[in-house]
Amino acid sequence: STTIPARTTYRALLRELPRRNLKTPSPLHQQLRAIFRSSPVISSQSNALPFSIPKTDEERTLRVQEADQFAQYARAQRVYSDLLERY
Repeated sequence: STTIPARTTYRALLRELPRRNLKTPSPLHQQLRAIFRSSPVISSQSNALPFSIPKTDEERTLRVQEADQFAQYARAQRVYSDLLERY
């Protein structure tokens, strides 16, 4: 099941985004929520777009992996920026 890695990745992405009031989520927060809450729909054709709502379990796994890589990149950039400011 991909629910635990997906939840972990979703939270990691949210940590790297600017803080926002829960009552007024940004369009990016809303899109991320839609992608991670979606359940795959069986489809005969697979035209997977980055950060699109997955249509199959395979696409969902791919999206979670891409999101995890992006969260790692965003965290590394934040740490790099913090270190530049510090030193």
